[in-house]
Amino acid sequence: DGSAYSLWDIHNGILRGNKPYPDGNEIPFYPNDPRLVFHDKLIPDPCLLFTLSNHTINAPLLFKLEPCSLSSGLSEATSLFFQRFIILKDNNIQIPYLVKFFQKDFVGDDEEEKILSFVKHFLTTIQAKRLEQIMSTDKYTVEWLRDWRPCPKVLVGTVGCKTDCPGDKKK
Repeated sequence: DGSAYSLWDIHNGILRGNKPYPDGNEIPFYPNDPRLVFHDKLIPDPCLLFTLSNHTINAPLLFKLEPCSLSSGLSEATSLFFQRFIILKDNNIQIPYLVKFFQKDFVGDDEEEKILSFVKHFLTTIQAKRLEQIMSTDKYTVEWLRDWRPCPKVLVGTVGCKTDCPGDKKK
């Protein structure tokens, strides 16, 4: 339609469902904005946050999403993020700050137990059991990791289509 979109508009207006940035209060698209047409066609999935990388130490790895396997691709990318970046050591749980920053997108509030429950869903069985052990002690701590140093990322995965995607060219 010829409308201009910034990366901020795409991230917060389209992919996050027209929500303000977590430390702000301005929404990307106001009610009369013609770009809202795309907002109404998408159902925001908080797992998208774990497919977007700003190429810093604790940012998600690159994961190719396919339209015909979007749901499973988002789940796989989120699992890879948490399995790689959650550190369970002694009675300490270390989590990239990205999770806390965008927590309202997937748990709605600031309760650490809800965040940890969300995280646990995407961990390996061994990691999930270890997280449960740590949480069963009343003396565990959660540390939010912030490391903004640049870090190159490589493509780590994709979930292919079980059938041909509509529009794929037959060979």
